[in-house]
Amino acid sequence: MNNELKLPFHIGNAIRERLAERQLTVPQFARRLGVSEQMAHYILNSKDVKIGRLWQLSEALDFNFFTLIAKARAIENPEREETTLLKQEMEGLNQQIHDLEMKVETLRESLRLVGGRA
Repeated sequence: MNNELKLPFHIGNAIRERLAERQLTVPQFARRLGVSEQMAHYILNSKDVKIGRLWQLSEALDFNFFTLIAKARAIENPEREETTLLKQEMEGLNQQIHDLEMKVETLRESLRLVGGRA
């Protein structure tokens, strides 16, 4: 199974942003990641990364890179099939609630007419 992600953003650029935010140098980044400086430069120039490496990057830089993927997916697919299905289910449930409220009101009115308390 290929666990190479085709990211919707350039991972190297995203890492560079985090390094700048944390004022980390490439050698410091390499040490945190447990790789050589050469490998750190390779990662910084990469467009994509394996899932395991993305996890390591997230931990080394104390930043969840997976949230960037989630945000990009939400922007690319605002009306995903699951969302549409959930909206339809909610509409159905709201209609059922409305119907039940109408039945309750009808029963209350019936009770009032026969002299009961509602």
